[in-house]
Amino acid sequence: MQEQLRMRSGPPLAQGRSRTAVVRRRSRNDKMGAMVNVRELLHMHHLDRIATEIEAAALPTVFLAPGQPSESAVSRMGGRPNLNPDVQWPEWRGRPLAFIAQIDLSRVPSASSLKLPDSGALYFFYEGGLGAWGYDPGDRGCAQVIYESRGLFEPAVRPFPESLTAELRFQGVRLEPSGVELSLPDCTDPILAPLQLTQEECDSYFECLAAWRNLMPPTFHRLGGHPEALQDEPKYYPYAASLGMQVSSSLFEGAEEPDVHRGAAEWELLLQLGPDESAGMHWGDEGAVYFLIRRADRAQWRFDSVWLVLQSC
Repeated sequence: MQEQLRMRSGPPLAQGRSRTAVVRRRSRNDKMGAMVNVRELLHMHHLDRIATEIEAAALPTVFLAPGQPSESAVSRMGGRPNLNPDVQWPEWRGRPLAFIAQIDLSRVPSASSLKLPDSGALYFFYEGGLGAWGYDPGDRGCAQVIYESRGLFEPAVRPFPESLTAELRFQGVRLEPSGVELSLPDCTDPILAPLQLTQEECDSYFECLAAWRNLMPPTFHRLGGHPEALQDEPKYYPYAASLGMQVSSSLFEGAEEPDVHRGAAEWELLLQLGPDESAGMHWGDEGAVYFLIRRADRAQWRFDSVWLVLQSC
């Protein structure tokens, strides 16, 4: 794997603070109370200097709680898709992609607040078996998203292609959308690069972010919002790929560094999924997949430009 990302916009997280626990989602922390808002929480962590910018950077998100096994025409991960038979099953390098999830947008609360259509369905596919993690420009096309304005095809599920291997035929697990919640960016998100956080501020914000996430529904899966990174900030990978580069420290050297942060900040999270035992989905070592899309493409519902990043603990 290429050299680890070195972000010069701010200090790294304090040593010994692992992000790996976020996949095994914690329970809601009732002691803090639902009435705590972002500004109050930032003040409690002595982050008044950046409070206005953090509030402005907050994005709506809808959490997707895993439910019962299902191959019904509902939002779910895995199984066989309720995809209209006249839609071609996506392929990459001559192989069919694995079906990852389908989202019934008519059942997503306030889908328009996520800059998504309020009707129709999204289908998510990923190669899953050739080692494309979204770190290389050559990974383009390894993940694809189909928007179907007609919605889920309810009469029947689409059979798996015969050449799709058994380990990529995931089991269906229902996804239950939450109400709309607020998502805050990670400390290393490019949108926060202009703030030039100090080490002390980054440490405090890490604690603040953990407290905020404990108030959210206890699931890692979500639609929209900011990614909850397990390693480096995912948004830099599609931006680097658009330049024909891999993410490395050289990307952040020289006078072009501010342009790198601005370019990466144009990418937003579309869907984030962690591992799921019932579905048989395992991304590396308890990792996650992030489907990312440019803000401008999202506004125009151009889902053919999606980029996937896989991160492993």
